[in-house]
Amino acid sequence: MLEIALFFALSIAFMSGISSIIHRHVLKDEDPIAYALAFQIFSALFFIPLFAIEWSFPTTWEAWFLAIIASILWAAIGIVGFTSYKFAEVSLRSPIGRSKVLWIIIFAALLIGEAITANKLLGGLLIFIGVVIVTLKLDKPLGGFGDVGVKLTLISALMGAMVAIVDKTAMSYFQPGLYGFIQYLLPTIWLWMAIPQRTEKVKRLLTKGKGKWVIITSLLATIWTWMLFRTYQLADVSLIAPVLELSVIIAAVGGIVLLGERKDILRKIVGAIIVIMGVIIVGS
Repeated sequence: MLEIALFFALSIAFMSGISSIIHRHVLKDEDPIAYALAFQIFSALFFIPLFAIEWSFPTTWEAWFLAIIASILWAAIGIVGFTSYKFAEVSLRSPIGRSKVLWIIIFAALLIGEAITANKLLGGLLIFIGVVIVTLKLDKPLGGFGDVGVKLTLISALMGAMVAIVDKTAMSYFQPGLYGFIQYLLPTIWLWMAIPQRTEKVKRLLTKGKGKWVIITSLLATIWTWMLFRTYQLADVSLIAPVLELSVIIAAVGGIVLLGERKDILRKIVGAIIVIMGVIIVGS
């Protein structure tokens, strides 16, 4: 079971890394709110076949309470996370986003009783140091942590850790196909209710030649989301989360090579390497 979970986690890391590059490529010039809504809509549609296969409904109120809480968090992550791509280079955003692992370790210990080991503490410290190195700009107020893209990425990472714990708990009640469909359908509804002029915004995005990128990232998200929820059924979230965060390699290298993000390249590389070392230690 653990071998399957690790294979899924590595596959997820690759696909989410590729998706991060595409998100940044599109969102440098596009409306992140429209992108978030279109992404949720297409992902929900792609999840329908999986939902049709795994449609067993839980009967306890706790299951549906967790599902609703998670959907609200995912809707918020959609807005904050996609907006962060507009303001932060992917080679900067990806290492900073790995701070999520620190919060997962803490939340997993406090809320679902997973053990905090010496490896998790050492790895978490290295992740923190790597994030600081990637972010730190001595010529700016707050050392670069005041940048909009950095702040949004850190907020998204915190919410990502929260929803990881909720999702992990919910997977004791749901099948991945049903739960994944719910976690794209409900955020679509929340965003649709909250976004003014949503039809016009989404239509404008899709008709500007960016629709194919939304479809590609939504399809990738459907695949890796199902894998993620299945992985939560097979292994501890604090063990799997560090492996998932290896997507930083794909995203950071892709940002530098494909998107030309070569400013402060040495600092980004050093910080990313330290983050990756921390991730490996946490998962060892």
